[in-house]
Amino acid sequence: MTRSLSAPPTLRQIQEWMAASILPGAPADSSTSLDAWLHVPPPARIPDRLAVYRNGYPARIAESLAETYPAVAHVLGDRAFAALVDRYVAGVPLTSYNLNDAGAELPAFLRDDPCTAALPFLPDLAVLEWRVATAFHAFDPEPLDPRALSWTLDDWAGAVLEFQPSVSVLTSRWPLLDLWTAREAAAGVCDIAHLERSQHIIVRRHSSTVRCELVSADEANTIRLLLAGRCLADAVESLVAAGADPPNVAEWFSRWTGCGMLATAHRRVP
Repeated sequence: MTRSLSAPPTLRQIQEWMAASILPGAPADSSTSLDAWLHVPPPARIPDRLAVYRNGYPARIAESLAETYPAVAHVLGDRAFAALVDRYVAGVPLTSYNLNDAGAELPAFLRDDPCTAALPFLPDLAVLEWRVATAFHAFDPEPLDPRALSWTLDDWAGAVLEFQPSVSVLTSRWPLLDLWTAREAAAGVCDIAHLERSQHIIVRRHSSTVRCELVSADEANTIRLLLAGRCLADAVESLVAAGADPPNVAEWFSRWTGCGMLATAHRRVP
């Protein structure tokens, strides 16, 4: 039996009622009605006013996903992408108030989505686009200036390097950078037979622009080890032990510092 509140509803009751009225899958308390406390000027009707929010919510989610995943949307086309968004909104409960977070689960969602059967690179492409989105919103402090540190070569060998929060590295068996850069090209069908070509990509922010750049497998693996907290010497030793040629770390380090990818460095504690 539904009962109307005799006292004004609390803020929490209003929030829960609004969520149940608008959000897909939100729990509703069917025992309490706020109808007696809702008023709209005639001839407007309460259900019509709520429908504006109910219909607008998925539209805003779709806009957010299209903005975050332009390459995925380009590959799928408007109709298939709209259908994907509908499945995603229906199947993934969104827990953040920030629309920038709406697409956080899409890469994982795509792994089991039907459209991935024909386009197996889509989950990896979505991972790249999510890395781009998070890099854009990351807070990067002032970059490291190695000249400010009076360190010896041994100090640098044992250094633990910390990259900017916007920096990440991604390896895929698909040419993700080619697919990502083609997101604004004329629509076309991807030739899957010729797509399987691995790439190693650094994602980083430069000023207000996010850049995606190809690097060698050795450099990508070195950055991964450094991001995991390994010191510079240990990272190089791990690569050599795995059969890699001795890497040109000095060249990489010069480029990393030159483009502001490093935030800080500290000596490894014995």
